[in-house]
Amino acid sequence: MKFETVAEVIKSERCFAQVKVGDKLVFDPIFNPEKSKGVMCPKALLPVMNQIGAIWEMATEWAASGKEKPPEIVWRFIRCFRSRT
Repeated sequence: MKFETVAEVIKSERCFAQVKVGDKLVFDPIFNPEKSKGVMCPKALLPVMNQIGAIWEMATEWAASGKEKPPEIVWRFIRCFRSRT
């Protein structure tokens, strides 16, 4: 199985790490810095990693089902753990 997970920034406001709209983190299945674009901020990475665990679980279920085409899984909103001031 070959899966690629892409987390793309669609909104960024007052980001201390300077994460910008369009930055992408690519996992295939582990983090691939060569395919990724932009800043890798730990506060943004943690919630993405939580979702990747769920994606791997669904991928395992898909593989066991014998279906040919993998499902497309989209999370529209994942927030980083920035401090509220």
